[in-house]
This record gives sequence, C-alpha cells and structure tokens, in this order.
Amino acid sequence: MAVAPIKTRALQLALDRDLFTRLSTPTSAATLAGELQLSPAHAALWLELLWSMQVLSRTAADPCEYMTSALAERYFRTGSDHSCAQAWHYRAGFLAAIADQLPHFVEHGRPTAPLPAASGGAGTWAQAAQVQIGQEQRAISVPLAMSLLERHQVLSPGMRFLDLGGGPGWLAIELARRCNDASGVVFDLPDTVAVAASNIAACHLQQRVSVVAGDLDQDDIGEDYNLIWCSSVLHFLRDPARAVARIQQALRPGGSLFIVHAESSGLPEHDLRVLPFYLPMRLRGNYLPGPGQLQQLLQLAGFKHVQHEVVQGFPMAPLTLYRGIA
Repeated sequence: MAVAPIKTRALQLALDRDLFTRLSTPTSAATLAGELQLSPAHAALWLELLWSMQVLSRTAADPCEYMTSALAERYFRTGSDHSCAQAWHYRAGFLAAIADQLPHFVEHGRPTAPLPAASGGAGTWAQAAQVQIGQEQRAISVPLAMSLLERHQVLSPGMRFLDLGGGPGWLAIELARRCNDASGVVFDLPDTVAVAASNIAACHLQQRVSVVAGDLDQDDIGEDYNLIWCSSVLHFLRDPARAVARIQQALRPGGSLFIVHAESSGLPEHDLRVLPFYLPMRLRGNYLPGPGQLQQLLQLAGFKHVQHEVVQGFPMAPLTLYRGIA
C-alpha cells in the first residue's frame, strides 16, 4: 500500500510527457532520455516501473526497447477514442486532495479548508460530465452496461427507458442507437443534463431521447418505463429507500430496474477495493450501503425476483448489480 503514491506519480509523469504517444514504436531508454532531456539512468528505472505496471511492453534485446502496451494504447494514448487520461487525472487528483485532509477529519470531524469540487478541478460538475466522466462513460461504463443489459435480455425495439443520474447521457444515446424506435429520458441535475442534451443533439437523437432536470429526492421522474438504469446515484440521496420506492412506481408491470452501486460486503478482500475509493464521500456524509441493504431496499419497495452479482470492470472499484422486476 505504501508504494501506491510512487505508481500514481509515475503514471502522472508519463501522461504529462505524452509518453504513450511517443512510444508508439520501440524506443530505448537512452533515446527517450535524449528526446525529453532526462537522466538516462533514471529514465530507464522509470520505464521499467511503468513496464511492471503493464502500461509499457518491452523487447528482449539488450538493451531493451519499450513501447506502449495494448492497455495504455487504448486508455491513455492521446487521440485514442477510448482515452481516459483526463478521467484518471481527475480521480487521482481528487483522491489525493481528500487524503491530505484525512488527519483533520479524523481529529476534528471536518476539513481544514473547503473540500475540492467533485469535478476534481474541472471547475464545475457539468464540466466534469462533459470531459472526465464523459470519457469514462464512453470508454468503459457504457460498453459494460450494454453487455450486462444484453445478457439479461431486456433490450427491445420500441421500449421506453430512463437513465437516472445519467450524467453526459452516453448510455441513453447507445440504448437509442441499439434499439429501434426506443425512446428514453436522462434525469440528472440541471447543469449536468444540459451536457447530456448537447451530446444527444450532436448525435441527432433529440426526437427520441429527452432530458429532465431535477432532484431525485423530490422531483417527478416520469412513468411507464420498461427499463430504468440507476448507476451510483443512491450515495447522494437523503432518503434512498423512498427513492427506490418511487422508482418502482415509475416502471410498467414487468419492467426492470438495474441498480449498479458500490456497497460494503463485510469481506476484507472485497472492501479493500471499495472503501478507500468511497471514503471521500463517506467523510462528507454520503451513503454507502452495507451488506444486504440494497437487496432489502428493493424487496421493501415491492420488487420481485431480486437478483444481484458483483461486477468487475467499472472504473476504480467493483460494483454490485441489482435487478428487480416491478
């Protein structure tokens, strides 16, 4: 655990130097050091560390040459359609700033100064939705969500769907693209759905996908949906149980709710990956469900045939997928 800051800083330096574009072809440490005016010996150690982190590959020659790995080519190279470089910077910077405040939280129950914005320096949450969160949705979250929905066989032509807390709207866009004549709604905070509306219009889907601005704790979310997707929203609500009950009422009979959410399992091997990432939200009083709590919320709200599974592959931490049928 103590080495985590070293690995974070090594990757930050690689992104700052646009290393993954530079190493599109095999390059020796000495050559790279000359191009970037680095210490050759220390640049070699840095590249070796990045190789161990699987963001570089290397040849068997002596001296070896390094090049961008398939992982980094997809997610970190400038210009990649799946680049998450800005999203990674956002997450790393935000978590580091919160970590600096941890002693004062523990000792006094509050930070020494105002906490960084949730956008991690982007200026506003809407800007984060447009850039960093948008990157994560397009590259990781949407493909994974679509594969889960396809496996559960809930996608159909003409269906009506709701993406609660849909941020920049990329899941709703993909649902409309995949399902002929489907229509849907993205529900989120006002500044954020403005970003979604812009993305929907850019994809020429505004006739089929609309946006609704509101507060899930109190505002109407519509009705008569076949499918509702709700990802990592309950953390921020004053009354998650009431929200889940309202979601149940918004579904058609037989319609499905999919909640994708982090939760504490009570098992250290699982919680080691969940609790550090969600500590900043919990320090500020946000909700992290405990073992069995989401299952109970869905059952109390009247959902039938509640199923759940832990899903790996979402950004930062494993999430649990719950499906309930109205």
